[in-house]
Amino acid sequence: MSESESYQDWNEDIFSSSTNRLLTEMQRFTEGADLLQLLEILFKIHKEYGTHSIPPGNPYLALIQFLRQQKTFLKLSKYESREWAEKVLAITSVPQNFPDINGRMFLLAALFSEFDEINQQLSQDPEWGILCGTLTTQLEAELLKEKEIDFPVLLSDQGLVLRNAILSLPEEKKWEDHDSLVHTKNLSDGPTKDDALSRRTLAQYLAKRLRHIYHRDIATGQQKAFFMHIDGAWGSGKSTLLGFLQDALEDKAPQDDKIEDNQKSQGEWVVVNFNAWEYQRLDQPWWFLMKTVYKEALLTLRKRSFHRCASLWLTEMFWRLNPKGRYFPIAIIALIIFVFAVYHGASSASTLGEIPLVGTLSFLFFIWSSAKTIGSSLLSGSAKAAQDFVEQNSSNPMQKLTEHFRNLIKEIEYPTAIFIDDLDRCNEDYGIKLLEGLQTIYKNVPVVYVVAADRKWLSKMYEDEYSLFAPVITKPAKPFGLVFLDKTFQLIVELPEISATQKALYWSKLLNVSDEAHAEEESDVISKVEKETNLQGQLAILDSTIGIRAQQIVREQIVNSISIQEEEKVLEHRLQKFIDLIAPNPRAMKRLINDISTAKAMTILYNQRVEEDQLILWTILKLQYPALAQMVWEEPEKLALLLSDAMDNKEYFDLLKKTEVRQLFEYSVNGKTIRIDEDFVRKMRFQEVEKNL
Repeated sequence: MSESESYQDWNEDIFSSSTNRLLTEMQRFTEGADLLQLLEILFKIHKEYGTHSIPPGNPYLALIQFLRQQKTFLKLSKYESREWAEKVLAITSVPQNFPDINGRMFLLAALFSEFDEINQQLSQDPEWGILCGTLTTQLEAELLKEKEIDFPVLLSDQGLVLRNAILSLPEEKKWEDHDSLVHTKNLSDGPTKDDALSRRTLAQYLAKRLRHIYHRDIATGQQKAFFMHIDGAWGSGKSTLLGFLQDALEDKAPQDDKIEDNQKSQGEWVVVNFNAWEYQRLDQPWWFLMKTVYKEALLTLRKRSFHRCASLWLTEMFWRLNPKGRYFPIAIIALIIFVFAVYHGASSASTLGEIPLVGTLSFLFFIWSSAKTIGSSLLSGSAKAAQDFVEQNSSNPMQKLTEHFRNLIKEIEYPTAIFIDDLDRCNEDYGIKLLEGLQTIYKNVPVVYVVAADRKWLSKMYEDEYSLFAPVITKPAKPFGLVFLDKTFQLIVELPEISATQKALYWSKLLNVSDEAHAEEESDVISKVEKETNLQGQLAILDSTIGIRAQQIVREQIVNSISIQEEEKVLEHRLQKFIDLIAPNPRAMKRLINDISTAKAMTILYNQRVEEDQLILWTILKLQYPALAQMVWEEPEKLALLLSDAMDNKEYFDLLKKTEVRQLFEYSVNGKTIRIDEDFVRKMRFQEVEKNL
């Protein structure tokens, strides 16, 4: 079957119906479609691709996310539908009697055809090859399992060469190389407590902020949960950061950061780890979350307080035995009457005729109520028992769950944080159930939730689930999936990309290369920063410090020295000049302060060198028009054209005519103009050469 012959009738004879749909969809791109657009169209048609993936997530979505992030640097070739079909047919060697080329086969062949060209542009980035190799392995396994198609057999000689190039490294070595920057071990237990990406320092700052929030909002009478979101693509180090954050919360807070009227929030916390992906095949996520809280808290309390541990165990066992609050008291009363009747029947002959009847009846009531108690109990801990509990408690069962969960947290006594990881690896139905359970059942219980997941995945999860509400909920430049997330989380921490400084630090440690000969000793650097309490003075020390390693120690020490209370006071004053841009409600103000303060600490830690006023303006833009901010983030070179109306963008044309929107890119106050421009975005994305590198 030659290329020319096969292509003439591809709509009918060569490709499957879904692949024909893909080729038709690509025709709407007048200049042709590139690999990223091909992947995105296929995902709309086949959302199941790569879902049965090896850890740590869906490699199909990970590859799309990676290409989106690299689009600014990459020159992705564009092809018309016919050209794409010809490229695929040149790589495959499908016999006449073989079934149609389906979406997975088309995707793999297209990926192979473009691999070399993109690999040359990304030769210094191992993640590209890792993602391609992972996706290839996964899709080939799915083809063999679902369609009984051994794809490598169907490749031409050219296709086999390209496939082998992708799979040239052993899979274990790929994962090791890719995760080495993220999952680094601490090289020492010195005073800086650093790791290759300064994630431990970031975690210590976040722990300090959570302690402050617990005292300010939770322990002082509000009695509501606080939700923090750690946002990052697959492989960005979310789980690593959670591990460091747990260490920081379980340790006692530094003495100089104590809050005098509430020492408890400054002491050891109880941290519960709930891996959503491990439980997604078990229904009733609210039940398994509560079980995990009980089990992990019990293990922690065993090491700290026998009294608290015993109290927690008794509280949980009594509730599981008697979740309805009906039959267990009847059983106890019946047992007491039975014992009383037997005792008096044996000692009083005058009532022997009456007591046996009372004793018999009370004994029967005891048997009946005991059977009912066991039958309706949650002692088994199974999903079925939890489902039966909901069905048998027709009068507001969720209220009973909330009350019990509140009692559980009260018995723990320590401030409690619940870490939810791998939510972006779960199917949409489970993810929605879990997040909605947190917002309905557990929202009014005083705990801190930390959810680590890709924001784009969570947003799409809501958009798919509530697509009928899109016209009502969607706001300009704010997809309605993000509206849901905005209502859920009070603090969003976006993990930064890895900077050139961090890469240099990592490789110098890996290769055991010492810092510059005249670099200062760690203790001397730390001592200098500790003596300087003013931020500007600390930054001046940073500017005068020589050596990559020494500079990073200064940054970490500066972030460690931040006082959350003082930082918020300064920021509240600074925000006064932006008052015309901020939504006039307390919740928005608190959210803004949380986000800006955290972003400021991260810009110091990762040497992004932007002005604080720019950071404030950028944060307001992200909160109010996140889709617009994302477009600017991905394509900063188009920002000037966009604002000059020279760029034909129908989606944002009318929006950018509004003064309140344009002010978020150029805002004048007190004779000073603050701008969000291409230079600012590139600094935030580490696309400029970092100072002193």
